Parts: sequence; C-alpha cells; structure tokens
Amino acid sequence: MSLHLPKHHWGTRQVDAYEKMECIGAGTYGQVYMAKDKASGEVVAIKKIRSLNEIQGLPVTTIREIKVLKGLRHRNLVELKEVVVSTSEEKDDGFSEKEDVLEYCHGSIYLVLEYVEHDLTGLLDRQYMFSDTEIKCIMHQLLDVMKHMHSIDIIHRDIKCSNLLLTKTHLLKLADFGLARSIRGDQVFTNKVVTLWYRAPELLLGATSYDASIDMWSIGCVFAELYIGHPLFQGKTELEQITRIFELCGTPTQESWPDYKFLPLTNKFVSEKPKSRKLKEYLLREVSARKRMFPKGAIELIESLLNLDPEQRPTTEGCLQSLYFQTRPYTPDDPRSLPEISNLPPSHEYQTKKIRREQAKQLVGGGHSSTTNGGNSGNSKPRISTSTKQSPRATGFDPGSKRADDNLAKSEIPASNSR
Repeated sequence: MSLHLPKHHWGTRQVDAYEKMECIGAGTYGQVYMAKDKASGEVVAIKKIRSLNEIQGLPVTTIREIKVLKGLRHRNLVELKEVVVSTSEEKDDGFSEKEDVLEYCHGSIYLVLEYVEHDLTGLLDRQYMFSDTEIKCIMHQLLDVMKHMHSIDIIHRDIKCSNLLLTKTHLLKLADFGLARSIRGDQVFTNKVVTLWYRAPELLLGATSYDASIDMWSIGCVFAELYIGHPLFQGKTELEQITRIFELCGTPTQESWPDYKFLPLTNKFVSEKPKSRKLKEYLLREVSARKRMFPKGAIELIESLLNLDPEQRPTTEGCLQSLYFQTRPYTPDDPRSLPEISNLPPSHEYQTKKIRREQAKQLVGGGHSSTTNGGNSGNSKPRISTSTKQSPRATGFDPGSKRADDNLAKSEIPASNSR
C-alpha cells in the first residue's frame, strides 16, 4: 500500500524520525505516544491512526482533526506540527508494544502534536485540588477557545476533562477534534457524539438537529467536575445517563423545556413521574465534603450551563460576561503567573488509569481493605495508598469511589463515519 500526501507539505518524513518514549493515550482512533524528534530533541505527542488501507482510506475522524487543526489558530488549541507515515515494507515501525498496541495494517499515518504534560482527568485522578483561581483560569481559557470555534460555526462535540490538556504553567490546550464539524446550513447530524458522561440531554433523547449548546452542556459538566473532583453524571448506558441527569436536573416540563416532547426518545426515556431539580443542593453537599466553597457566581453559572433546555443555556460570550468572571478571584492575565504544577509527574488519563488498575490488583492480592487518605463512606471503594511520601494532593488515587471507569461511556461513540 502506498500513501499519497502532498510532497510540498506533510507526509514526506517517516515515523522513524522520532524515538518513542511511552504510551500516554489510547482509544478507538489508535494510540498516542510521547516521543522525541531524533534531530532536534523536541518532545512531542504522536497519535497513531488505526485502520488505514486502500479500501477504507483515512478515517473520517482523522480527516476532520487535520482539517480543524490546519484551519484554526488559537493559543488554547493543541498544535499539529506535522503528519508522518510508515511504509508497508516496515514490519515494525518502532511504535508497537504487545501490551499496549492493537493490530494494524501495514502503512500507517501519524499526527505529530505538541506534547502537554497533563490532562484534567489525570490531575483529578491524582487527587490534585485545583484552587479557585486555577479553576477560573482554566474555565476562562476553555470558554475563550470555544468562543473562537463557535464564532465560525464549528462545534467540538467531545469536550471532556481528558481532552483538556494543561501545561505545568496552567496553559490550557483543547485536543481531539475527530468529532468536530461545521454546523452551517440545515443539516442532520448523528446524536452518537460526546462521551456519554458529558452528553447533553437533547442528544440522549435522539436530537439530530443541534447547535453549539451541546458543547455548553459539556463545559458545565467539566466546570462542576473541577470542584467536586469526579464526573457529575456517570451512566453506563444512555438510559442510565439520562436517568442520572433527571435525578439532579429534574424531569423536563412544558414550562422548563417546551420542545422536549418533540424528540424521538422522549416517550421511552422520560418518566411520567416528575422529579424536582436538586442540582444546586447536590453540588453544595459535594463541595462541602471536600472542605471548600464555591466562589461567587460559580454555582449559578454551572446551573445555567446545565439547563435541560438547550435554548436557555448561555453562550460562551454570556459565560465570560457572567458574575463569576467579574468577581474575585480574578482571572490572571497570563496563566503562567500562577505557581507551577511542579509536584506531580506527567498525568494523563491513560497513565493514571493504568496505575489505578495496578494498585487495585495489589490491594486485592494483599487481602486487606484498610483505607487511607481520610477513609471512605457509603458504598465507595477504598482509596489506594501510594509508596511515596508526598501529599495526597500530589499522589493519592481513588480507584472508583467517585470516578467509575468510563470505557463503557466511550464505547457509545462511533469510531468513524459519524456526521
């Protein structure tokens, strides 16, 4: 198989120009590796794309990602540096390990991206307690980059903590644009987008016509997660997910969401038994349990973002003009003015999950169930201690008490060919 990419641009270098260091991510698209340019010594992230052959061609998700990253410029978008290839003659391109890598056809394509030390899921998994200023800085950057995308009618469709990368100097980088697309014109889209835990209720009820408000719901989920330390809605199926949303946000009514009855799955998923909205009380309770408080305007902004009715959710501009961003602590002009995240190793979702699984095996093998780092309550699983002497903020892991494994949630999203 031969790959035909423009000779005046990307695709002219081979993947062996890079030295693989370690796997830092995996998904339906393939794997992501931390790697080093052999010529310059620059550390990068390389995303290996699955299922490239002459019949299927490039996955549509890859085409979308390249198109978006080539066409958009913003300091909070992860940078696509180049595209490199491997040839069909190579039996091993140097990027295959038995324990990490799935089977690929020969002849692969790789996206070379800037390397960022952390993602938000990895930091939360390590029990990192974001300060109010850090959270406001993260949210301001996220809303700013989404304002840029939405202003040209591009929606991301997979905003979640693991797709939000963070440098040690607090610069946010939005990643993974495989589901991003333009919403110009009247189009019918798939509703199988957005990782399940961050998916808006209208998508769960079968909407195929939607707009940037689905991203705003996901942003609200991220905002809440930064304060409570775990995903807000953790369903394993679409039914369970919408049920969990209704348990906190209440069931829709003609007054709260006039158009909900027109959605295809309303009769299947919406119970006739009404439930009242309890989101604010739940958030206050969860934050109090972490011995902290919401700053002024924060809970009101989260509540507005998690409005069941998409037409009532604020825009990115509305969020940036809200009370939350007009009061102390103010957003720093430069994220780098904040203290560096210096007490943690690189923390990505893939890495921290791997550590949790290994520690869970050790705990089970040890035959004890004692708790550390403050104990647990209810049906929470015990926290797993670490061998280091650093603070729990830096090293602690909770293998499942509040953050369940989201493999099932991710499997709800098609790997390619989604509109």
